[in-house]
Order: sequence, then C-alpha cells, then structure tokens
Amino acid sequence: MRMLTRLFYYISAYLRVHLTTHSLQPAVPRKWARPATRSGSLAGVPVSLNDSSLGYPVFTNAPVPNDAPIVRLHHDVGAIPYVKTNVPLTLYSYETTNDVFGVTENPHKQSYSPGGSSGGESDPLTFWSSRVGIGTRCTATVPGQGVDGIQSPMAKTLDDFETLWRAVVSLSWKEVHLPLDRPIRWGVLWDDGVVAPSPTCLRALKTAGRNSPRPYEGLQIASQLLFAGRSKLFSEAFHTFETKPLGIAPALCALTLPRFVMKIYAWYLRYIRRDPVYAGLVENFHEKTIQESRGSSGDNGVDFILTIPNTLPAVPHGGMRHGWKACGYAGLFNVLDYSAGVMPITRINKIGDKLPPWFRARNAIERSNHRIYNSEAMDGLPVGVQVVGRRLDEERDLEGMKLIHGLMADAGLTYQGIPL
Repeated sequence: MRMLTRLFYYISAYLRVHLTTHSLQPAVPRKWARPATRSGSLAGVPVSLNDSSLGYPVFTNAPVPNDAPIVRLHHDVGAIPYVKTNVPLTLYSYETTNDVFGVTENPHKQSYSPGGSSGGESDPLTFWSSRVGIGTRCTATVPGQGVDGIQSPMAKTLDDFETLWRAVVSLSWKEVHLPLDRPIRWGVLWDDGVVAPSPTCLRALKTAGRNSPRPYEGLQIASQLLFAGRSKLFSEAFHTFETKPLGIAPALCALTLPRFVMKIYAWYLRYIRRDPVYAGLVENFHEKTIQESRGSSGDNGVDFILTIPNTLPAVPHGGMRHGWKACGYAGLFNVLDYSAGVMPITRINKIGDKLPPWFRARNAIERSNHRIYNSEAMDGLPVGVQVVGRRLDEERDLEGMKLIHGLMADAGLTYQGIPL
C-alpha cells in the first residue's frame, strides 16, 4: 500500500511538472507496480527514464514487447520506472524538442531549453517529482556499427546518485578512495580552442577550480617524457664529433651524468641560487625505465579534468540553429568514452556576467554561439561544471564530484536548487 501511495505522490507531482515544462510522458506504471520486488534495495522508488526512440512519429503507438536491460536492472532491485522524459530527435542536441511531444521548457526559465540530450530528465528532478532518473546520450557513429548509446544516472543529490548506481550495478561497484599522501591533481580545460566559455560559465569554472595545476607542471612532465630514453631515438645517429643542435646539446650532456650529480646540482639551484623553478626541471632529469616513464604520464599526472559542459548556461528555443557546432566540451569526452559528471555550481548574474564590450569572436562558430548569450534574459539560470575522470572509472569520478561539493559547502557556496 505504501508503495502505491508513494507512486501516487510522484504521479501527482509529475502532472504539475508536465503542465509547466511539457517534459514527461507516462510509462504505464501499473505494469511495474504490481509485481515490483519489495525486498530490493530500491523497493518502491519511482524512477524516471529517457527513451531514445521517444519523439519519432514512426514509433508512436508501437511499443516494443520487451524492456531494455537498464529497465530490467532497475526492476530487479524494486524500482518503479513510472514516467518517460522527453528527448530531442537523434539525441544530438542541447535543445529538447520533437514533433510528437513538442518543446520542453527549462524548469527555471521559460523560453529556454533544459538541455540535451537528456533535457527532459532535468525537469522532474528540479521539481522533486523524481529523485533519480536515467539519462540517455549518444556518442559517435562507427561505420557498420551504428550509434553507441550511453545510459547514465541523474539525481537530485550526489547521495541519491550513489544510492541508485550502487543498487543497480552492485556486483561490479568498485570501492575507491582518493589518495591522502599527496594533493589531488586537477587539470582545467579553460578553452577548447573553438568557442570560449561565456562569462558566467567561466566564473563557475573559476569558482570550482581555484587550485588548478600550473603550465609549469606540464613542462616538468613533458621534459621527462621527451628525454625518458636519453633521446636515443634521434641522438643515436650522431657522430662523435658532429656538431649538436645548440638547443639540445646541454640536455644530452646532462643525461650522461650520474644521477647523484644532477641531484646535487638541483640542490644548488634550489637553496643557493634560490631558483626552485629550474631546480624542479633538473632534479628528475635522467634516463627512465618503462615503469618510471609510465608513472610520469599516469599516477603522477592529473586525477581529474575540470571543465564546462557547454559554453552557455542554456540554449534559447531555436538556438541550436547556431549552437550545434559548439559541443566540444562535452562531445570530446563522449568520443573518448571517459567518465564524466555534471553538477551545478552557481547561477547567472545579469550584471556581473555580461559579455565584455571588448569581446571579439575568433571564428564564425564562436560568433554565432555568443550571439545568443544574454545575461539579462538568462538571469537566474543554473550554471554547472563537468568533472571528467578516466575510462570505466565512474566511482572515482563520483568521489571527485563529492570533493568539489564538500569544498563548496565549506566555503558557504553550496548551490541551492528549487525548494520542495
């Protein structure tokens, strides 16, 4: 009885959301409510989900006979998929609209899209008509293999997110802990070289990424990788008395010295000459084994990449006519199949986030994208960041998101959503 009462509450909330945003379609909940697993870890929890076929006229009134694997996994742990959320046709869009179910509104501001490709999923989460849901996204087309789709959880809070995903993938969930013996290393992608972030997205990135690594650290890693094998690739063909290039001769000479000599020289630079920058380049400058070389680009590299999910807080209806090319920040990591999570950080401010008068677009894509940016019209829209981890390492990526959330809370900058 309590399971049906809980479902009735969420359906009532769903109706309120749909009247506002046009984002939801019923998924015939009675089919799942009656035989639901009552002893599962998500027993009785209503779940909203995306359907990649939603919005295609050819699939209207033609339901498939069997549930998708992701739906069956939720059913096995007692969850009740009670509603489908709207998606853009093909999923390749930051604007959620199709001919069957129409245009989905942003829950925070009318006339703007809630995003994509899982845009409709954000609306019930925002208005508390769902605590957890399943989003859908496409990655890349492979000749002869079609389009590889991704199903990923979306939730009201990180705790809800973890509870859902632990329950669904319980057998393969990995317990991970961030290192305590060294600082967490963050790489920050400030600009993808095509479209610079809008002022408000850049502010969100600076807020979450105050302790980003310096380019100097990249120079340290690069110098070690370039000369890991004593540059034998290009130096072994030199004759003994042949003139060496002036730029590389000192480096080749240093690589022939015993390691303790370089350590002493680094100590001299650091404490006598008071030059820690040069010392940092010198102290690990030596031929390396395969294991040491892997360390330079592996565990000694960055733990996470922090960037924006899109150059704009939201796309106005019809804006994808101009903005479809500016998807590098999210598309890059989908193509690479890296783990990535998006979380809200702040809201746009109509005064402080105006586009500066001296802004000049670098190319036609950037020009058309920033043309639809309007801080006054967008005032109050949420702005988020994207935390990117390694491939098949979602659990660690979640820990990175928790870290940012905790630091924001300690600084009194916790994002506040729409209250219940």
